[in-house]
Amino acid sequence: MRIPIGHLSPSPEEAITVQDIRRMVETFYGRVQSHSILGPYFAQYIEQDAWPEHLDRMTRFWSSTLLASREYYGNPLQVHAVLPDLRRGHFPIWLALFQEVLSEIFPLQTAMQIMDKAERMGRRLQTVAQP
Repeated sequence: MRIPIGHLSPSPEEAITVQDIRRMVETFYGRVQSHSILGPYFAQYIEQDAWPEHLDRMTRFWSSTLLASREYYGNPLQVHAVLPDLRRGHFPIWLALFQEVLSEIFPLQTAMQIMDKAERMGRRLQTVAQP
């Protein structure tokens, strides 16, 4: 079943599914892991065998964010606030990679809506990051 996101009434090709979100999460974090800056950073905090759990958590997070599924319980700001070497400079890289993935997976309008949410989230998370 396709569920529209945001306050628009998108056409069927602009709606999003949990499967789309899972693909987005897996594609994005696959690129994160191989990224020259983000890969080593994430490797400090996520053991290789813990990635499936992280991907499941991120799928629940984005499903809750985009579909109001209420599958994610947690406080992303608090989680990121305890990372001692989180830098504001990580976020433009994160967002650029994320936008690249969105543009490959979703129609333009849907990608823009998701990116808007990601950018707002990035601004909030940067408040707990080091300069």
